[in-house]
Amino acid sequence: MNCQECLKYLDEYHEDSLPGGIKDQVKEHLETCTGCAESYHLMILAGRVIKEEKNVLSNPFLSTRIMAQIGSDEMLKEPAKQVPVYVHMLQSVLVTLSLALAVISGIFAGNIYKPDQAESPLPIEMAYIDDATLEAVTFFTNE
Repeated sequence: MNCQECLKYLDEYHEDSLPGGIKDQVKEHLETCTGCAESYHLMILAGRVIKEEKNVLSNPFLSTRIMAQIGSDEMLKEPAKQVPVYVHMLQSVLVTLSLALAVISGIFAGNIYKPDQAESPLPIEMAYIDDATLEAVTFFTNE
């Protein structure tokens, strides 16, 4: 039996649920292989630790003490100040006005630049400049 097979059967070996032939092979391998024997002993140790963890009892008054401490900390804090309603209304009005001012200033800034009206209009061929590679040359002739 190799180490991989032995490690696969360790749980069943520990629970004594392996058939006789495989059980003997695992036992024989554990006697000869120190790595697998160490893994088996670590598995047994981990099982003991878990078993002991389950037996530890918690303090029943722990949550009561924690909640009492939280309550006393909250009592020491200063109570929240009541904000008048008009302050909330004023905030929303100021936000709305600032957004409107931003939009209006954006429109104004966009209208400052006006192209020179004295320039001659573009020839119609310039409108098709991007499509020049797609259209046939005869499209621009009068044939």
